[in-house]
Amino acid sequence: MKKQSIIMSVLAIAIALSFLGTLAYFTAEEDATNKITMGNVAITLSDKTQSGEVYIPFPAEGLAAMPGDEISKSVHVKNSGDNEIWVRVRLTPSLTPAIEGYASLITWDANTINFSQSGDWYYYNGKVTPDGITTNLIEKVMFDAAMGNDYQDAVFALKVEAQAVQADNNGTTALTATGWPTS
Repeated sequence: MKKQSIIMSVLAIAIALSFLGTLAYFTAEEDATNKITMGNVAITLSDKTQSGEVYIPFPAEGLAAMPGDEISKSVHVKNSGDNEIWVRVRLTPSLTPAIEGYASLITWDANTINFSQSGDWYYYNGKVTPDGITTNLIEKVMFDAAMGNDYQDAVFALKVEAQAVQADNNGTTALTATGWPTS
């Protein structure tokens, strides 16, 4: 009897398993590929001088100056990327040969209405839209008439550097933005 109940149990299990093999399930499958294109940040630095009625790129060989002269120097930044940006500009003067105190005799008027200075950098006070241009940071370099003979044949250079970071999701002003290059 025990043997017969074991056989019946095995047979019942076999019949039950055979029904499972004949069951069918409805299924469906689908794929999706999402492309997300990152924005970009790109700038063009404009460093020009006025020649007659037009502005031309500032000559690599420089311009001649005498005490009392004002040399036209138009500096602004264009957003040549696809997204809004924050902009900052640094002006680094040098004089060769070095003459102590020259900084009070060779000056420029920085546009502090549209730029805020923090350390060595001038931060543009607004976002720059794609294809937008900042106002000029400076428009001229002035050589004081009190410059004496020590300045004969000296070479003044004003290095202009511009940097930009994305404006979206990055602070409420250029001064509060993060991600600036560390150079």
